[in-house]
Amino acid sequence: MHPKIWPVLVLSCLVACSSGSSSDIQVAVAATTEERAQTRPAAAPASTPGGVTISHGRVPAEGLLTGGQITPEQMTALAAEGFKTFINLRPADEEGTAWEEEFAGQAGVQFVRIPVAGPADLSHEKVDLLTWTLAAASGEGGVVLYCASGNRAGAMLALKAHWADGVPPQEALAFGRDAGLTRMEPVVKKLLGLGE
Repeated sequence: MHPKIWPVLVLSCLVACSSGSSSDIQVAVAATTEERAQTRPAAAPASTPGGVTISHGRVPAEGLLTGGQITPEQMTALAAEGFKTFINLRPADEEGTAWEEEFAGQAGVQFVRIPVAGPADLSHEKVDLLTWTLAAASGEGGVVLYCASGNRAGAMLALKAHWADGVPPQEALAFGRDAGLTRMEPVVKKLLGLGE
């Protein structure tokens, strides 16, 4: 992660490898709510170390970029920086997407689509698929997880942090916010057992 992005990053994600079966993005829990608030990225898009900026871009963990819909040019530039797995949470029938499946092969990257059309798709099954995909990408380069605005990416990462990684609900929610969670927060809070 580029040091200019968050010099006080306390909440981070580590891609851990295990002996071929699974590896998870594990959330390192911040000591206090105040520290987590300090690590939350600014509203301005984050740039990668090579200077690639995507809509609503955030780097909530080393080797993990979240944000809005990317372009073919951005995929190519991010691949050149070492991002080798691209996960799109938008269904293929949403405007501005559906080009990735064909283009990814030309760009030399792995592409996975996990369609999350809305809050009803925030399921254990979809989170399990995201967990498996992140595990498969471990050690293969950086990961770009995106949707239209980063909201679905943040929601899915918050749920993964709690459901798959065992992170306490409040810390999982904070991680989701750091990754782009916005409008889906009330639904995610319920799913994390935090009420409305």
